[in-house]
Amino acid sequence: MKPTEEQYNDAASDYFVMVLLSLAAIPSTYFFIRSRLAKPVVPHETSCKCSICKDKATSTEKPTTSTPSSSYSVGTIIQISVIVLLWALLFAQIIYVATKPEAPPAEPVFDPYVILGLEMGAPEDLIKQAYRNLSKTYHPDRFPDPNNDEVQNRYIKIVKAYNTLTDEIVRTNWEKYGNPDGPRATSVGIALPSWLVKKDNNAAVLGIYMIALIVLLPTAVGLWWKSFKAIDTSSVKVKNSTMRLFYQTMDEAAKLKNLTEILGASEEYASIPARDGDAELEKIAKLIPTVHAMKKTRRFNAPYAVKAHMLIYAQLCRLQGEIKAKHQEDLNDVLKQVRNLIGGMATIASMKYFPLPLVEALQLLQSLTQSCWKEQSMLQLPYITDNMAYDANKKLHANDILTLCTIPQPKRKEFFLANKLTEQQIEDIEAVITHMPVTMGLSYDCSVQGEEPDKIVTGAIITLNFTITRGGADVDFKWNKDPKKTASKEADSKNSGSAVDAAKEAEDQLAEQKARVKKMKEQQKDNELKKRYVHAPLFPEKREECWWVVVQDNKSNFGKLLGIVKVGNVDSVYEGLLQFKAPDEEGTASYTLHLVCDGYLGFDKKKDFKLRIQKDEEAERLRREEEQRKKKKLQQKKEEEDSDSEEEDEEDE
Repeated sequence: MKPTEEQYNDAASDYFVMVLLSLAAIPSTYFFIRSRLAKPVVPHETSCKCSICKDKATSTEKPTTSTPSSSYSVGTIIQISVIVLLWALLFAQIIYVATKPEAPPAEPVFDPYVILGLEMGAPEDLIKQAYRNLSKTYHPDRFPDPNNDEVQNRYIKIVKAYNTLTDEIVRTNWEKYGNPDGPRATSVGIALPSWLVKKDNNAAVLGIYMIALIVLLPTAVGLWWKSFKAIDTSSVKVKNSTMRLFYQTMDEAAKLKNLTEILGASEEYASIPARDGDAELEKIAKLIPTVHAMKKTRRFNAPYAVKAHMLIYAQLCRLQGEIKAKHQEDLNDVLKQVRNLIGGMATIASMKYFPLPLVEALQLLQSLTQSCWKEQSMLQLPYITDNMAYDANKKLHANDILTLCTIPQPKRKEFFLANKLTEQQIEDIEAVITHMPVTMGLSYDCSVQGEEPDKIVTGAIITLNFTITRGGADVDFKWNKDPKKTASKEADSKNSGSAVDAAKEAEDQLAEQKARVKKMKEQQKDNELKKRYVHAPLFPEKREECWWVVVQDNKSNFGKLLGIVKVGNVDSVYEGLLQFKAPDEEGTASYTLHLVCDGYLGFDKKKDFKLRIQKDEEAERLRREEEQRKKKKLQQKKEEEDSDSEEEDEEDE
């Protein structure tokens, strides 16, 4: 049934609107205040005073003004405005409901017995007598003022009540249903204002609906999706066409040189403007060291891909001084997108289970961030030149920063002074070394839950627990037995008192594992609040330090990726886990665990370990039973068919 104007309840709609405004204003205010009361981000930056770092810090500083609005972003101003508007509307609605005049009292329900002054079920003679007595008083002809409206209305009710109670059918309907006409249809009110169904307001109501459905709803969904993607750290902001390119061109043997060419062909770089002097970038190829020489045959010949590829090599070979100022701007545009693009490469490598391209892509990001190749890791320190790095390798036998850190500081200082560095420059170098992850420790163990904790069966789920410690040391790999199964096994061989102790120990160990998982979640939140920036003076933007944990199976030539975890910043200690499936064949399985920092060169860790995989006897037994059951079923079916065939032959005879 279509609602009519009378079915809309204006009074209830006022409260309905008030509830809607409350549901919008209160949560919005809560989340806004909670975000403002959150712990501030604590950045960790190096105190390098070299000219490049100073220039970069000056260029990245935001201009400050004395206007109050400078401390608030446009998004924050919009949020505050919306919240204030919601609360203003809510208070206005509350005041309106509180001061709204009361509706006129409804007319009393028609009750013929009350009108005639009788009790329910009074006999007909009493009804007639009451009618005659009241008629003498309220009949217009007998009343002193016959034009009195009140008297006339009262007399009309008396007559209606008399007619109702003297008609047997009407009286029965009223006594049974409360209505002279019999049962009424159920009436349902709607808590919406009645002006919604007025014909004069049809255009306005339709316009509001159209705006809500076509503008407001899509906008709200878009904003929610944008915020969701911002929270989701695994999301990659890369064009679909570029992701297709990565998927089609990355194979399991792709290394850094291949990835640089694929990276340069990304669709994102097609927007870099073409310039008259782009042909001069070809001279970069002649300056590239022979060991890193570009391929003679190009894989991608689009002009933007060739230009981006040349600019990437200019960054890798520290040839920024060999290009023009406009090309330097183009190089900055290229570098500002490499983190997202290499994140896309990592995603494709994960989808294809390729460990080598994944690790190589992260190492490419290292080289682009530090503007040097892997063997030039000493150039990450300020004031260090190729000649000085060569001299350090020859005199100090230090070809990387980790080896340099093993040399006593006085001897390091003596070497730097011999290379004509000042006291301030040496302090800057030491400050950068302190800021770098030179003392990262990695410890890990494996555990599996099974019937027998002393072995790993085929197809079991293996949990690799790892701990990354800043300022710690590596710990040798160990096999961690399932505490619950181990305690149960020990309890079976001991008395009842020992069994209780073993069960208690198992509960404690399981509680420790749960506490470890809880600690992991807390560490992830802390990492978001503590930013440690990479010392990268030749990278156009501030870069946060980020760590990745990768585990691979070494069964094939290039291995198979089993799991990857993006750890992010590690400020002190980070505990995490990776789960992967054991092989389906028994034997010794070889694995490699990688700890990769995508911002620095020379600090990655690589750990090889082996696990003994045994045959799952229970699964093998069930498989044999299933085969026997199928074989028996086929044999029975064959016997039934032979029996039916013999019966048919006998009938034919």
